[in-house]
Amino acid sequence: MLYGKLLEIKVILDTVCPWSFIGKRRLEKALTVMPETSYSVSWEPYQINPTIPVQGLERRTYLEEKFGSIEHANKVSRNLELVGSDIGIDFHFEKIKFTPNTVLSHRLIQYASRRQINLSKLIDSLFIAFFKNGEDIGSGNNLKNIAVQHGLNGDDFLNYISSDGDHILVLKKDEGFRRLGVQSVPCFIIDGKYTVSGAQPPEIFHKVFDLAQQVN
Repeated sequence: MLYGKLLEIKVILDTVCPWSFIGKRRLEKALTVMPETSYSVSWEPYQINPTIPVQGLERRTYLEEKFGSIEHANKVSRNLELVGSDIGIDFHFEKIKFTPNTVLSHRLIQYASRRQINLSKLIDSLFIAFFKNGEDIGSGNNLKNIAVQHGLNGDDFLNYISSDGDHILVLKKDEGFRRLGVQSVPCFIIDGKYTVSGAQPPEIFHKVFDLAQQVN
């Protein structure tokens, strides 16, 4: 599959959204069959739980509020584990003891986006830290460790978050996507015109890519 023009892909996600992790992997799978196609990807912030307090929320409390019961939450988790296993994601929901506010993790993404690193891999590290290792990715020190793993200056990152760097930017971007009608994530905007909502299979992305290529 060969496309003639640059595809601009905007990925709107949240770092504690399992479907965002799944959708990212499915997008990447769609792109692997397009090795000679030029594309750019930007990663944009969205909070699925914007009312979570800054200090986060105990996981059991969060699940009961969101799903009504732990039993229902566990059923949803088992389904996600099956879906994830098909694309190489190893979810360990039982390890998650805390649901964080995700503004700090989105600020790490903004911070890293201005530096010469593989941003996609850093985002994977955030997902893995939360969904596989059960780490609190609302913790500045945990985020510092992830930053350092990707060659970033940990102390500089801590100074950045202590100075509120990009805090307002993240909130404004989140608000802007809501005004555009984004009600859930992941959401993918292709060439600023075409939207793919949800963690769709690769063939759906291919159809949208084809459509985008037909428009000059």
